[in-house]
This record gives sequence, structure tokens and C-alpha cells, in this order.
Amino acid sequence: MDFPFRAIIDTKVFPDGTGWINTVDDSKPFPARIDRVDYLRMKSLDDIYPQGEIKEYWEKQSWLGAPVSAAEQTGNDGRKHRFEHGVVYWDPDTGIRAVRE
Repeated sequence: MDFPFRAIIDTKVFPDGTGWINTVDDSKPFPARIDRVDYLRMKSLDDIYPQGEIKEYWEKQSWLGAPVSAAEQTGNDGRKHRFEHGVVYWDPDTGIRAVRE
């Protein structure tokens, strides 16, 4: 059974000044469109937005694109964060590195 609803999904979930997102012009009407959506997952901004050393690296590497998942813990207190075009790994012993995907 289908349950119709309306959702406005906007780029304003990320802080102003995030370079890879086009700004929204609030003076223009929002373009209407109809899409079928099977599943919609919403995560808090803190879960998906990069933090710490990974955030600093990501802000300088525009090729990575948008974050697509929350950061994950790895081995010895390290972390990895997936983006549209790669994964950034950070470890306190080896530092930071990115892998294109």
C-alpha cells in the first residue's frame, strides 16, 4: 500500500560555506517534481559531516565530493570516512591518506 507524502529535501542540512554544495536562492520558487522513493534514511548532521583531521583534509580535497556515510572506527583508534569519490583514512600513528574509488 502506498502512502503519499511530501518532502522537501534541501542542501541546508550542511553548514554555510561548504564548498561542494550549491547555495539555495530563497527568492526563487522551489521547482516541483515527483519522484518515487522506496526508502529514505535520515541521519543527524553530526553523524555524516566530517570531523577533526578528516574534516580538515576533506575541505582541501574537492575531488572527494560529498560525504556519503558516517565515519567508522578502524584498528588503533583510527577512523575512515566515505565520500562520493573516495575514502579518507586517519590513524594517529600513520596520519591521513585518501584512496580514490
